[in-house]
Amino acid sequence: MLKNSTTFRLLAVFLIFSSVLTSCKKNKHKVDTGDIDVNIEIKRYEDWIFSVNDANDYEQMVKQDTLFFKYYLNNIIGDVTGGNRVTDRELKVRGLKEFIQYKDMQDLYQNVKKEYEDLSDIEKNLSQAFTYYKYHFPDREVPSVVTFVSPFRSGIACFENQIGIGLDMFLGADFEPYLTPALGLPDYMIKKFRREYIVPNAVKAWLLSEFDPPAGKDRLLDKMVYDGKILYTMDALLPDTRDSIKIGYFKGQLEWNREYEFQIFDYINSKDLMFTSNERSFMGLIQDGPFSKGEGVPQEAPPRIAVWLGWQIVRAYMDQHPDLTLAQLWEEIDSEKILKESRYKP
Repeated sequence: MLKNSTTFRLLAVFLIFSSVLTSCKKNKHKVDTGDIDVNIEIKRYEDWIFSVNDANDYEQMVKQDTLFFKYYLNNIIGDVTGGNRVTDRELKVRGLKEFIQYKDMQDLYQNVKKEYEDLSDIEKNLSQAFTYYKYHFPDREVPSVVTFVSPFRSGIACFENQIGIGLDMFLGADFEPYLTPALGLPDYMIKKFRREYIVPNAVKAWLLSEFDPPAGKDRLLDKMVYDGKILYTMDALLPDTRDSIKIGYFKGQLEWNREYEFQIFDYINSKDLMFTSNERSFMGLIQDGPFSKGEGVPQEAPPRIAVWLGWQIVRAYMDQHPDLTLAQLWEEIDSEKILKESRYKP
């Protein structure tokens, strides 16, 4: 009995020691950025918009940010008012004033002000992410960041050199107006309308706007590798962010993928999907939703299992090429080469 007890204690100590070593393992994405200075200060455009009283206020806004207000007037207010894109300046001013004076809009604005009185944590995390971005892509510009109230039309929008964040789309999964049937918002989306998703979603949207998919690359493998590159770049820019947040998974979904990683890979190969360009045959494996869809795919399978697999392939490829930079990864558009040289084996 004593011998067994001693063995048990030794084993426990070994496991604890192994756990400490694992937790102390250096994150390769935490590179030295000491000589790079990025400081993002978010402009609160919702306050500006909701302070419009006359044509002069309107003119000042348009002069200072033509791109954003063109987007806001056409895609937000235009949507709410039936898509009418008026050109007369007086009508635009009148439409904007009526829009911000709606009771529902005022209530939504007040909810945003209450929930997001302080954005310092978001500014800090965005500044850190784009410091890494500038490290990996020194020739690319760092965007400015603004916030607005959509309402419920846009979570993240990217303009020429600007990221817009619709804060009304991040008021928490228990925010009752999200459940309004007329909005038609599915539960899997509502669960991600939380503060912790703002920075990852903004970074992802920016990367998607900066790095276009290679022209003519329409096979499932091409799409897997492209999305895998996006997620791997998020690894590099957001080294402290959980994988589940980056890909938008809920409790247990990452674990499911890891447990059935071989079966996912085998399924895609056995169905001859890897090299097909027929989107209808694989769309259910790459688009967001409550689960992945496909012949023989169990409903327990998390959404976007092919995208997750592409992420693992790109990670394996970069592990096999430790001297390759992120910029060089994006320059390589041969997805078959990436798959082959990754030596990926689930």
